[in-house]
Amino acid sequence: MSSSMEPIDIFRAGSHTAMNGEAVTITEDMLHQCASAYDPAQHEAPLVIGHPKIDAPAYGWVKSLVVDGDKLLAAADNIDPEFAEVVRAGRFKKISAAFWQEDAADNPSKGVLSLKHVGFLGAAVPAVKGMKQVRFAGAGGGVLTFSDPHLVEMQAAIEAVQAQHDNEKIVDNLIREGRFLPIHRNPMIAFMERQDNSSVISFAGCQPGQEQSPLAFLREFLNAQPKIVHFGAVDMAEPPKARPNVVVPDGHAIGRDDDGLLDRISTLMASETLSFSEALTRLRS
Repeated sequence: MSSSMEPIDIFRAGSHTAMNGEAVTITEDMLHQCASAYDPAQHEAPLVIGHPKIDAPAYGWVKSLVVDGDKLLAAADNIDPEFAEVVRAGRFKKISAAFWQEDAADNPSKGVLSLKHVGFLGAAVPAVKGMKQVRFAGAGGGVLTFSDPHLVEMQAAIEAVQAQHDNEKIVDNLIREGRFLPIHRNPMIAFMERQDNSSVISFAGCQPGQEQSPLAFLREFLNAQPKIVHFGAVDMAEPPKARPNVVVPDGHAIGRDDDGLLDRISTLMASETLSFSEALTRLRS
């Protein structure tokens, strides 16, 4: 990992329109509170490409925030060297920030605006203009996101294709391992595509940080299924002996466990041309 980067402009005070269409006014005082409250031990904001629903993969981490005039600056470290090289080449010249609103349920610093992640953008123009181009130093629920909506639509389409591919891979692996029936493949994949991967669900008894999105839970649940289909040769038990084709006449009672008696009656009837009653009497005498 590259050790550090020069502090970069990630936001500026003023009135802006978030990606959800909400008009928001962020004051310099709010930026000062955001910078003062930022604590990597509570939430270390990642450097990401675009504005993913889940902040992964991370190409670096914001270690501190500072306010310079009306701008919020971020200093980061543990920069991925390949990502740094791509930025130096001018592939991601613009940046955009995402914040938790003051009263958001997941806000690690309740009561103040909190930085969620810093998104690096390509050709799309960020919603907050007038910030400097990013330069790296030498080698050594309630979220406000400010970005171009067209970038978000394109990224959402890419994420949907990738998610479908991941779902198909999971189900196909389970079928190959004999842990899922092929007849259920397409319905399960269609069901997985409709599961939310952005929100989280919590279950009783879970420890903090163990919450999962519905899709993540479903994938984990499927991967935990036991083997139900066995391929290859299987040793079969000796098939049950066919019940002799003997009609028990009225007036005679043969119990369920008397298959052996019926065998002997059948044999005796065939060998000595006896009736059922005669053979039974002979065997019981």
